[in-house]
Amino acid sequence: MANVSSLQQISIEHAAKDYYQIEDQIERVRRDIALLQKGEKKLTEISGNKDRLKARLNREKKILSETDQPIDILLERVINNPDFQDACILDRLVSFSRTVGRIILGNGGYGTGWLIGNNLMITNQHVFPDADTASHAKLNLAYERDVTGEINSGYYFDIRPDIFFMTPPQPKDSDEEILDFAIVAVEPVGTDNKKLSDFGHVILDQNIGKVFEGENCMIIQHPKGDYKKVVLRDIRLLTVEDAPGADSHLFYQSDTLPGSSGSMVVALGTGEIIALHNAGVPKRDSQGNYIKKNGDIWNSAVDSDDSIDWIANQGVRVSRIVSAIQNLPLPEKMEKVRQDLLNIMITAEDSIVHAVSSKSVVRDSADKQKDKAEPSDKIPSGDKINMSDTPANMQMFVVKLNGGPYSTEFVTQLIKAKYPGAQVEPYSNFNMSTLLKDYMIVSIRNSGNIWDLAAQLEAIEGIEEAEPEVPRFTTMKSGEDELFTPSDNPFLESSGDEPTDMSKYSSKYFSKSDHNSAKGRMKIRKWNHSAVNYDPVKIHKLLKDNNSINNLLDLKIAQFDTGNFPHSKVKNGFNSVIDYDFVDRDSDAMDERAWIKQLTHFGHGMRTGSLIIGNEHSGLPEDKEGNFGLLKGIADLENEDFRIVPFRVTKNVILVGRVGEVVRAADKVITERFDVITMSLGIIPGTRALKEIVKKAYDRGVIWCCAAGNQVKFVVEPAKYPGTICIAATNPEDKPWSGSCSGNNVDIAAPGEDVYVPIFSEKGEDMTYGNGTSYATPHVASSAALWIAKNQDEIRKKYSQGWQRVEAFRYCLHRSARKKPAISSDYGKGILDIDALLNMPLPEANELKYAYDSRFESYSTGSTLAAREDQYKNIANVINGLTKDEVRPGKKVELTESTGSMTSSSRSASLSTFRNVAGFDKGKTILTESMSSGTFIESWERVKKLNDEDNYSKPDYSN
Repeated sequence: MANVSSLQQISIEHAAKDYYQIEDQIERVRRDIALLQKGEKKLTEISGNKDRLKARLNREKKILSETDQPIDILLERVINNPDFQDACILDRLVSFSRTVGRIILGNGGYGTGWLIGNNLMITNQHVFPDADTASHAKLNLAYERDVTGEINSGYYFDIRPDIFFMTPPQPKDSDEEILDFAIVAVEPVGTDNKKLSDFGHVILDQNIGKVFEGENCMIIQHPKGDYKKVVLRDIRLLTVEDAPGADSHLFYQSDTLPGSSGSMVVALGTGEIIALHNAGVPKRDSQGNYIKKNGDIWNSAVDSDDSIDWIANQGVRVSRIVSAIQNLPLPEKMEKVRQDLLNIMITAEDSIVHAVSSKSVVRDSADKQKDKAEPSDKIPSGDKINMSDTPANMQMFVVKLNGGPYSTEFVTQLIKAKYPGAQVEPYSNFNMSTLLKDYMIVSIRNSGNIWDLAAQLEAIEGIEEAEPEVPRFTTMKSGEDELFTPSDNPFLESSGDEPTDMSKYSSKYFSKSDHNSAKGRMKIRKWNHSAVNYDPVKIHKLLKDNNSINNLLDLKIAQFDTGNFPHSKVKNGFNSVIDYDFVDRDSDAMDERAWIKQLTHFGHGMRTGSLIIGNEHSGLPEDKEGNFGLLKGIADLENEDFRIVPFRVTKNVILVGRVGEVVRAADKVITERFDVITMSLGIIPGTRALKEIVKKAYDRGVIWCCAAGNQVKFVVEPAKYPGTICIAATNPEDKPWSGSCSGNNVDIAAPGEDVYVPIFSEKGEDMTYGNGTSYATPHVASSAALWIAKNQDEIRKKYSQGWQRVEAFRYCLHRSARKKPAISSDYGKGILDIDALLNMPLPEANELKYAYDSRFESYSTGSTLAAREDQYKNIANVINGLTKDEVRPGKKVELTESTGSMTSSSRSASLSTFRNVAGFDKGKTILTESMSSGTFIESWERVKKLNDEDNYSKPDYSN
């Protein structure tokens, strides 16, 4: 095409590819729009996404609730009179228009951009492909005609990419994912000393509900560099597609011209910005030729672009742009600018109330901060359930719906009719996800037995399953996370003097090692590196020679744990910009210091994270130094930082508050396209929602590395699920750690006993040795990141489906494992060998096996409520027994090792809560009166038997 850059051509090709993939759906919407215009169809009957429709109506309801109009005109307004608008929408659109400007490029080309706050502007990547292009451009604001028709030349502002510049990695072709946007800083003062702030800015809103198919849109643009224009004729949204691979863009009708790149797309129904215009969609024939308006094939040599029959336009969703802003890597000096921008945006974590309640769309950061600081009691009752602070007599359930049209609305009405005051909300991330659309959270005030109430809920039409949302235990008990020092555990007040010289550490594995020299001590503390054949210099060279270093630095790794905590060992290793706390529902995933007096396990996420991002030279006293993160060691050789994203899903490793925190975290990670999850937690029992979200992660290509669990002697959830990578623990002698869980669903073993990790003692920062599959897991998660980085280009070429990436990693992991006689098949295919893994050729697609079969599907469809209650209570008996010193089962149940001293005061409180919520103190229910056994041994045998029957085999690629 004439005067079209290669990037813009790729964007057009990608838009066409996306369009024709869902052409049938778009054509259906076009037909429905025609019927709507004839009065033969209602607007709300066009969209197939009922959750999105509900969110759209909720926005309308909120807007109306702030006026004197009765709420009952809501459906009349949206369904029967969609062309009527409140006059106030004009003020909002004028405010939007003021922020839109003409971009004048150094090469004489044009584009459109708009202000998004903090002296920042957004446009397309193909307008500003790099900082150098941006630096030679100008922003021309107020270049338009006034109300009398007089021409205003406007004001000119310099572009400052040296202050801030963000754009995604450039695609090489239309097969790669494209997010065609760029954000750049603008000089705050322009010609004639005009202030940029005089033009205001818009607020980017990540939440859904702004528009649905068939609604009217408008575009504000500078076509061909002309005066500012708006397209006001009949423009309709054609699709809001949520399918994987097509969930980043919207398609809509409209006329745009060259220079319109970067235009603002607005939904007229809500007056909200929905997209950044990026490309037109050309009509094509079956051979892919572009078709002209007269029906002839377009010839690039002689025909103009204007002669092409442009059948639709594509824009980048605002929600995807906000997600990218949160996640894209940036130079250190630009991080503060990013954080300031996030503070004035409405992200998925902000209440939908903020998204619709502002008096003016254009407002400054102080207003937004004030909004975010409002206490939760300002939110209308029933809109949100605070799942981290539910009243004692409020019982919560995860409800699985049968599905079907309007099932959410139908079941909600039935629940509220039967239980006045009941609260209902979607299970997914604040209405943002479609992955869990058939689930909801129901909260009912009830003082009776929670399992009896679950049975009542399951009797309601449309409900397939009602699972009590009650605390679940992990298996990361004292035997897992014992922190050994010369004075035993530094958190125990009676444990004696604080350790000052870790060279005195006594272990049978290192009794003959050199403890006297610094070199000898370093060798002991880094034994895990040699055990997995990790040589940072060698790996760095391999990645460098393969041009894969940037692939590694760009990877996104999520950590599901207790959150981060500042320790010199992990300084600059946790991403504190896009982290999230799913326990307290805020944007700070910090481990709570308040627990330090109650838990010997404080800082679990900090310790496990250190094995990925720990600093080699942390600033600790020299006699404390040792061990460093496997990925940080590579990044250091590039003088770069490497950060993982902590998601706080539990307060501590003794008791997972609710499985929902893990499920919602996974939902976010999948939606935002993370590459690897490291999860040093095990959950028993799991839930149906957990099973389903793990499978969705697998299908999307997320490598989810899970600890096998400890002490209970069978692999826990989600490590046992086919879609995860399950890790057992070994000791310095290349033998299994005695506390490691094992089974035929373990993939690999890695160092987990006597691993050198950071802690906090009563005197401050310290280091010690810890045990557990928790510490084995980060080794494998790190190796997954290295494997992806090294093979990224080949992976994209070889594998067309997400799950194949997971299976290719499993294949290479199994084939490269270091075989040892002491490591039986129940502990995986051997010990992790990173060097061999990275040199293992990738398998062909036809060599890979899909992990899920009909057997798993039958398990996933749920079991009877009676069976779930029985399993839950028997597991509680087992955990209760494992946390008591007097319980020492013999060989009969194969639990022969000590489980450690139970001196932590929080355990009895946790168990009391656990037993109370589970109905232990309220007697047996009718459903299980004759089922649940009361002794530890009987309970353990029942749980073990159930686990064996409910066992999920995984693909085996071992030699």
